Amino acid sequence: MASAFKPPATQRVYDVCVLGGGLGGAAAGALLSRRGFRVLLVDEGGASPVLADGGWLFPAGPALRPAYRLLPAADALLTDLGLTTDGARALEPQVPALQLLLPRHRLELSPDPAALRRELQREWPAHAPRLLELLAALSTAAELGGALLKEAPPLPPAGLFDRWSLGRALGRAAKETGLARTLLTGPSPLDASGGDPLASALVALARLLGHLDGPASPLALGRLAGVALQGLHRPVAGSSGVEEGMRRRITEVRGEVLGSAAEPARIESIGVEHGRLSTIRVAGHSDTWLARAFIIAAPLSRLGELLPVEGRSARAVRALSAARPGHRLAASHLLLRNPARPPGLGDAAILLGAGGASDGAVLLELSAARREPRRGAPPATAPDHFTASAFTLLAPGDDEAAARSGLRLAFDEALPFHERHLVHRADPAPAPRGLAFEAATPFGVGGLPVRSPWKNAFLASGEVLPGLGLEGELFAGLQAAAHAGALLGAKGRPR
Repeated sequence: MASAFKPPATQRVYDVCVLGGGLGGAAAGALLSRRGFRVLLVDEGGASPVLADGGWLFPAGPALRPAYRLLPAADALLTDLGLTTDGARALEPQVPALQLLLPRHRLELSPDPAALRRELQREWPAHAPRLLELLAALSTAAELGGALLKEAPPLPPAGLFDRWSLGRALGRAAKETGLARTLLTGPSPLDASGGDPLASALVALARLLGHLDGPASPLALGRLAGVALQGLHRPVAGSSGVEEGMRRRITEVRGEVLGSAAEPARIESIGVEHGRLSTIRVAGHSDTWLARAFIIAAPLSRLGELLPVEGRSARAVRALSAARPGHRLAASHLLLRNPARPPGLGDAAILLGAGGASDGAVLLELSAARREPRRGAPPATAPDHFTASAFTLLAPGDDEAAARSGLRLAFDEALPFHERHLVHRADPAPAPRGLAFEAATPFGVGGLPVRSPWKNAFLASGEVLPGLGLEGELFAGLQAAAHAGALLGAKGRPR
């Protein structure tokens, strides 16, 4: 029998290879393409933003996020790439604003200060002035944190010089805003709340939007909960988002993208030479891809599978294994007929239990029902149905059954009598969400350093700044691109 013809393997040479997709990797690749470097992005898919169950699509995690214009890293990035309009079109304001369903209290976190003041005076007439001061302190911490990130400091710092640079950046941010450094280095502005349920709800929101275990730091609370006071947004249904725009920027300048979330590529191996990453092999391709620099946007656990298990590479992977799994995200989804939605309930709400503590808090999100798409067709909507998704956090060792019970109670409280309108229920297994680090990090938001043990590889994954959520991933992408650009040398922008 004649053997099948196999074309000879060839080598493709790039300036930068980005391993893994996500916003951090796409951002780093697009920025380097913009600066004239030839980029290869290999997208292995990663975590899917949606869950398919019973022929329907449900969100895999919370959809709430701040507007890109409120995030210095995102704003600078989109401006540089000419994607500001794409970023604005990809998100729509959460209207009505996020609701807090607290024991004996209900209010909206309106971005309008006058409306928020009226809400607080109605629910807590005796404590409204103190609560307004608390929220003002949180907004002030958000302002100083934004000014700090605008300075593009080395976060997390990898050594003494980085710590010195970080301190100087904080000093410049404090001088620019006229605010005290202690807003980010001292106690949290919510510590003085005395366990107030409003403060507990804001802490719960920060933990649900971030990915770092442990108490939320002043910087994390400011950049997650404090920015949320200015209004939250949700992705526009059917929008390709800014990540797709970044991928386009790569291919527009002699770059190449392999794989996507829908059809991921699969890296088979990574070559290492003299303490540097050198080549990759991708399943289904006979070519070998070479690059002078690498951006690692894939989880570090995945990287360990692709590198040699002995010698210098094994030691390097162990050096990056400072993080251990933290909390998990437990979710429950209901597909309901429209009559199940009670008047006055918005599309997003935080629910606290009877004790009013942040532990066990549930984020409820309502969205349009979408059917799982058929091959080659976009997802279809079902206008007479809607989806109710409830999310809560499971700490290591927490009882999953108790968390499921909490999710059911949240549905019962927010959507009374919903059972009679239930069409389908999906209860996926809890997914890894948070990371925990043994050593304390500056400002309580940092994780792995951007500079890796390999001389030509830099990290841009969510493990770099998990405490800042989406903003941290974009900031890591910016830093990784800056380090790779410095390593490769200046290159003119393409015409």
